[in-house]
Amino acid sequence: MDLSLRGGESKNTVDLVGTVPLDPVEKGFELRASSRGDGLVFLTSLVGDQVQWQQGSLDLQLLARGTLAEPIVNGFLRVDNGALVLAGQTVDAVQATVFFDFQQLQLERFTARSGEGLLTGSGSLAFQQEADAPGLNFTVKSFPIRRPDAQLQLDGALTLQGSLSQPALGGEVKLSKGAISVSPSELSSGGGPGVPVDAEIPEAFWDFQKPVVVRGPRVESADAAALRRRVPRLGSLSFRNLRVALGPDLRITAPPVAQFLTGGLLTFNGSAGPDVRISGVVKLLKGRVSLLTNVLKLDVSNTNVAVFTPSLGLLPYLDVVFTTRV
Repeated sequence: MDLSLRGGESKNTVDLVGTVPLDPVEKGFELRASSRGDGLVFLTSLVGDQVQWQQGSLDLQLLARGTLAEPIVNGFLRVDNGALVLAGQTVDAVQATVFFDFQQLQLERFTARSGEGLLTGSGSLAFQQEADAPGLNFTVKSFPIRRPDAQLQLDGALTLQGSLSQPALGGEVKLSKGAISVSPSELSSGGGPGVPVDAEIPEAFWDFQKPVVVRGPRVESADAAALRRRVPRLGSLSFRNLRVALGPDLRITAPPVAQFLTGGLLTFNGSAGPDVRISGVVKLLKGRVSLLTNVLKLDVSNTNVAVFTPSLGLLPYLDVVFTTRV
């Protein structure tokens, strides 16, 4: 292999020189990769339109050897004065220095800003198998989230453990000072029948020996199935006791039907996608629901909660009391 590649509107190239066996476990794998300036920017297209690189330089010097399945990598990646749009939000002043140390990645420094928010990180992470490494540790301070469905502030600490091939995200963060908007019409199922969890109707495999269950805990409701279909699967990423605190001053709205001031704590485990396991309690501190000409207000003398348990999936168990005047 002796290639010089230039993608998209990049001015600089990515150079690849070496030998790559077709058998991933065969020895003799040796590849040198190098790039300067904006040569690596075209890689952002691999994640779709969620990432748009705007400016900055990415310098790469890399030597990989061993086998393709278990490479030994030495080199570095340096990001200087980077700016990008991530999921519609501008992130700038990106500075990063990454060293590839045999079979692990060493993040020497990482900083990024968005508005007055700051994200910093450091640590190490194995390439293939989880090792006794501290993981990658990130600190988030007053980082704004600005999306059409969310306007809030993020604070806390995140840890990326596991390995690059099987990353696991943990830590504790706080969502506050803003609102999360939900559109009920987007989750509407049209009142159709329930959909089984494994997307197979249970009566199709009935052997007539025992009663078949077509409704109940093992069968999802249509609303739950519609919600699962809207949750994206984030590749091989998983959650490992990721704790998300809600509040203060965090509202959940479903305009023009409902609005609630919330608090509480949720814990996420398992794969990052429709099968994620959520546990915890969301407290509804104040709020209202509008039905036609009537307004139902939360009875604040009652403990109004939404309880998430893994057995109920993505839909919580609600225990709320409303009052109204007719």
